[in-house]
Formats: sequence, C-alpha cells, structure tokens
Amino acid sequence: MQNIRMAKSTLFSFLAMGCLAHATLFQPAVAAEREENIVAEMGDARLSKAQLQSLLAALPTEKRQAILSNQNLLARLVQEEVIRLYLLQEARKSGLDKKAEVATAMRQASEQILLNQYVVDQVKTGNDFPSDALLQEAYEKSKAQLRALKRVHVAQIFLPVTSAGDEQKNRATQQEIIRIYGEVLQKKMKFADLAKKYSQHSESAEKGGDMGWVSGDKLLPELAPLFISLAANEVYPPVRTAMGWHIFKMLEKEMAPTPSFEQVKEGLAKALRREAMQRKEQEYMENLLRQSPAKVHTELLPK
Repeated sequence: MQNIRMAKSTLFSFLAMGCLAHATLFQPAVAAEREENIVAEMGDARLSKAQLQSLLAALPTEKRQAILSNQNLLARLVQEEVIRLYLLQEARKSGLDKKAEVATAMRQASEQILLNQYVVDQVKTGNDFPSDALLQEAYEKSKAQLRALKRVHVAQIFLPVTSAGDEQKNRATQQEIIRIYGEVLQKKMKFADLAKKYSQHSESAEKGGDMGWVSGDKLLPELAPLFISLAANEVYPPVRTAMGWHIFKMLEKEMAPTPSFEQVKEGLAKALRREAMQRKEQEYMENLLRQSPAKVHTELLPK
C-alpha cells in the first residue's frame, strides 16, 4: 500500500517544485531512448506506466481528477514517486532494512495494514448502502445542522489571557470574566456600557463591544456552532478561545440557504457508511469474543 502525500512541505514536494521551476519533467531527446513503459527514472530506480496507473487509482477520485487535468501536478506526482523509489532503493542498499529495530517496525506496520484491511473486509457495507430512502431521511433530519452562517453581527466583552503560561494570572482573568458576566445578568447596566467599561479589545470596546458584521468563513471554527445557536439579543456565558475570554451578545445574523439534497448527498453517504462500519465493527468484535473468548494467563504476566 502506498500513501501519496501532496503537501508542499514534504521533502518530495520541495524537490519536485525545485525541479519544475527550471525544466520540464521529460527531455525529448532522452525520452526517445527510454523503454516505452518507463515514465521516470532516477539512478537505478524506474517508474513504469503500470506503477503510475496503480498510484493514480489509489488516490481519491477528486484528487486523481485534479492531477490528471493539470500536467504540472502530474509531473510533480511522478517526480515525488520516483524520488521515493530511489530513496527506498538506497535505504535497502545501506542495509537499513536489516537492522533489528527497523525490521521489527516494518513487520509491525505490515501486520497492522493486513489487520486493518481484514477487519474492513468483515464489516464493509454493500454497494447499495445507503439507500436513497435512507439518504433522504438523513437529509431531512440534518437540515438544521447543514445550514451555515452567511455572516454574523455580534458584540463582545473581551479579556485576554497571557501566552507565557502565567496560570495564576489566567485564573484571575477567568474569575474576572465570570464576575463581569454576573453584572451582565443583573442588567443594571447595558451590555454596551459594560463593554466600554471592561472589554480590553479596544477597537470594539469603544463601540460598546460591537464587532460589526463578520463573514461566517472568517469565524473561529469553535464559534460558528455557538453563534448558530444564539437568538437575537441573547448573551452567551463566557467562552475561552486561544486569545482570551469572551462574553458574546448576538445582535443579528444571516444564515446561508440550506444546501440541496444533491449537494450533500455524497457527504451524507460517506458519513452513513462510516457510522454503519463502526457499528458493525463493534458487533463483530463482541461476537468474536463470544465465540472465541480471549484467555489471559495473568500468572505469567511480568511482575
């Protein structure tokens, strides 16, 4: 099994981009002299057309289509793979695979791959799962969760935390934000006045905590569900983010249209298959233990 990672930070991508910046992958004069089924070579390492096809077939459909429609991406993939083959060849030549700890790790990795695939084969769902009816039911149940924020208009009272790990100071900040929240609940002062008095986010504090309209895709991931749940003029208890403590008041929001069934059908199908396989895996393990109970000889375990 080959895992191909396209991240630019990898060694392979770094090398590939360096090569592509100065030359095309294949030089015509040299390519004519190569065997027809060899698409790339490096030292004694060779990448054949068949290997490339297997490599592409193992990729997710969207990534494979993106690569095949972009010659630069395809060339980069080919270079990454031939470099990988070359380095593997060099590693074996060095005898690294014969070292006890490396051989053990390789064997364990191979066994884990085999085990994972065996379990997947035992619990995998049929090609007809999930049915259209089940997908439609899941869509109707999840419509509310499928909606996303288009944009949100909130006010906040903000107290920062230190990044230097001063836990005593951060605990004091937490106690202070809780105290301020108590004042919010008492409603003796308007939220805007409390924000002007206490918030340490100067830009919004001077506006009574008003942060203006913020696009949904600009929100911190942990805040989007919170804002979706808030009604207009509702205040949420103190929330901590990486920056500090916030008390948010919802002013107004706009929700994006609910995606159509066709837009989310594929994602729902993947989620339902994943959930079904997780249930079947649990059932499989329970049945396995009932049929062949595992016996642990505790008296022989290391003391």
